[in-house]
Amino acid sequence: MKKYLMVIASYPDWRQEFFKTHMSSRNKEYCQIHGFEYIEITEKLEPVRGKIGWIKPFKVQQLLKTTLQDGDILTCLDADMAIVKKDIQYIPSSDKSFAYSIDSGNTHCMGSYSIRANDW
Repeated sequence: MKKYLMVIASYPDWRQEFFKTHMSSRNKEYCQIHGFEYIEITEKLEPVRGKIGWIKPFKVQQLLKTTLQDGDILTCLDADMAIVKKDIQYIPSSDKSFAYSIDSGNTHCMGSYSIRANDW
């Protein structure tokens, strides 16, 4: 089983440098601790429906078709999300195929989710 962490970051302003300097380095550190391969997509992105964020499901689908094998895990984070607790692995439990976050307002947050590649 391989684990992947994917983040898409393509900002036209100061946020790209902030991501590169602060967020990306934290993501890489987390991946090294937990044995994830880090997939950072920052270039050659065309907005979908006028937003870069809408491209994420298409990139996930592409990875499921071309890279992930049965049992592999893909965790996706929005570029503006920070990993605070490095000791926690953000993956589905072994009996689940999908996991996502509940944000501080007790609502569903699709900015952070994990998928286990399987027949489901």
